[in-house]
Amino acid sequence: MKINPKNTSNTILEMPMPTINKYTPPVWHTAGYVFGWEYLKKNLQKILNLDKPFFYLIHPADFLDENDMNGKYKLALERMKQISFEKKIYYLQDVLEYIINNGYRGVKLIEIAKYYGANDN
Repeated sequence: MKINPKNTSNTILEMPMPTINKYTPPVWHTAGYVFGWEYLKKNLQKILNLDKPFFYLIHPADFLDENDMNGKYKLALERMKQISFEKKIYYLQDVLEYIINNGYRGVKLIEIAKYYGANDN
């Protein structure tokens, strides 16, 4: 969490994706497609174990398929056409259930910002 440029109520709050350390990729939904779902869950568990608020970023390509796009535009992301919408929704539901079943309660992004702003973490 980074507040720019000063810690005042009228500044921009930068919300980085959750990471385990500076040597591992951020924990977000796309990591499941890149590194595998067990890898994602293992790292997600480490974030959950911190027992701090975090946000789980989901890119639109993580739940859309080529049928959601206008055919005149080229698809730049392979997962848009290689993985069915149904499979993407399965992955999304599976990860969200994993998060919930591990005791994480969802909060609004503003609450996460307030938590980190108050704790200077």
